[in-house]
Amino acid sequence: MAMRSIRAKNADIQRAWSNVEVLLPEAAANLGMSVDCLQDRAIALGLPQRRTGRREVIRPHQEKEFRLMWRAGVAARQIGAHFDCSYFAVVNTAVRLELEARGAGFRPRMTLSAYCEVRLGVAMRASVAAESVHQKGVVRG
Repeated sequence: MAMRSIRAKNADIQRAWSNVEVLLPEAAANLGMSVDCLQDRAIALGLPQRRTGRREVIRPHQEKEFRLMWRAGVAARQIGAHFDCSYFAVVNTAVRLELEARGAGFRPRMTLSAYCEVRLGVAMRASVAAESVHQKGVVRG
């Protein structure tokens, strides 16, 4: 069987490799090559290894929201689903942030959807309050 030559520009390879939103088989198919070929070309270009699997940490910019969820009593698995990480990443983050430990048999006090509704309600009340203050300033001014 003759070897097929794949002509893809280095910029296209780099763009496809760097886009973590697209799975590797799909990225390779978009370029008209196999996954192995895409990996070989990425290595030849000196591109960094592509992450695989789930992200296993709560990022620093997410810690405030994480703390609120944890203290509200949202289940660890639901928090993990929200932040796209594992149950163990959630528990390890709680330990790292020195949050109150949840013992065996912990019963969640709030679902993720209820938590989101409460947060939305708080944001809406703040928005209405700010708007009413602005309206009073416009009427007086």
